[in-house]
Amino acid sequence: MSQHDYNVANQALNVARTDVNNALASILSNNSGSSAPTTTDAYMGWADTSNSVFKHRNSADNDWITTFKLDGVQQYASGSTAALPAFSKADDVNTGIYFPAADEIAISVGGAEAVRVDSDGNVGIGTSSPNDKLDLNLGNVAGNYIRFGGTNRNNNGLNKLLKFHHGYWGGAQEVASIGVLTTSSTGGSGTGNGDLVFYTGSSGDGDAGSTSAERMRIDSAGNVGIGMSDPIFPIQVKGSVQTGVASTIASLVIPDTTGNRGGYSIHNDSGGLIGGIVGEIVTGGTYPTSVGKIDIFVQNGGGTTKVITANSSGKVYMPSLGTSGTSAASISITSSGELFEDTSSLQFKEKVENIKIDTSKLFDIKPRTYIRKSSGLEEVGLIAEELVELLPEFVGFKNDVPYSVNYQKLVVPIIAELKKLRDRISNIEKK
Repeated sequence: MSQHDYNVANQALNVARTDVNNALASILSNNSGSSAPTTTDAYMGWADTSNSVFKHRNSADNDWITTFKLDGVQQYASGSTAALPAFSKADDVNTGIYFPAADEIAISVGGAEAVRVDSDGNVGIGTSSPNDKLDLNLGNVAGNYIRFGGTNRNNNGLNKLLKFHHGYWGGAQEVASIGVLTTSSTGGSGTGNGDLVFYTGSSGDGDAGSTSAERMRIDSAGNVGIGMSDPIFPIQVKGSVQTGVASTIASLVIPDTTGNRGGYSIHNDSGGLIGGIVGEIVTGGTYPTSVGKIDIFVQNGGGTTKVITANSSGKVYMPSLGTSGTSAASISITSSGELFEDTSSLQFKEKVENIKIDTSKLFDIKPRTYIRKSSGLEEVGLIAEELVELLPEFVGFKNDVPYSVNYQKLVVPIIAELKKLRDRISNIEKK
């Protein structure tokens, strides 16, 4: 191992001779050493013994480029086999590239053939006699065959690019595949379109036949059809769709004959209707000029009940809570979040009695002004935490904490107190 600065200075002849010999020794050893030479030049080499690699200087002479390992060896064999391939590493001679026959090339791993390219250009993985452009043979295991086939732009039609075959009987019949259906506007030489088509099925006993049939398609417009070959929407399903819950089956509702209705219905495992959502175009035109609405309905035992309607203005209606007349119904929310119609009719009540609340506490209520944190606006009202100490009947709770004030119901004790005041005034006037 030797390195030199390649600068032979003016000096005595015998010293100069030694200096020249040292420079030649450095050249002969490729400037070998555990550290980089102090004097460098573009493209010069260095055998880096510390890292066991050979490096050379780049054209700008500002960095070293690793070229190969010092112990790496390429071997060329005249009669190569899978066990002794023509190209291999010195420390792994049974793994590499070899030539099993004329016009064929193969790769061996651990002394056994892994990949072969035959004289027709077919590539075989796990097989020495590939029949297709890419032939994968994993033996008698699940998913044992994958075959890729090319498409020809001059011949429209179906080209199955990925084929799965039943390996138990020798793999003669298809059980699943993925294909491309190509069409062209000018006989194959012009603009082309393609659908991606998925097939599944089974092979017959002894590979007598195959039932592989189309199950899903993505057409050239990007529409996905499941159970159908001509989808016109981004996702279109013909048949039932499992929602993920074993006791329910969801199915897409096909638009009616007018094309203005469509939706989603939920059924139990025996096909009985549970409920669903229906969308409808209520005024003419096509998207985006059409106007629509959405209804949510549930099964009531003898038919269906529409429970919620949302229109194009963003308004939401609950038909079961509506009333006729000039006054609207009041809606209340229970502590569990249930919405219910707060009715006042006697037909919904029993055990009717006069109010027993100490209405004099009304005079201890503290009307307040405050700033609403969420809006920053000034408002007037009552504080739930203060009212609960006086009249808890009119305070709503959330997680056992005073949360809201029922201003509507608070009118009742006010009326009762006003009646008491009227009676007192009447008694005073009689005196």
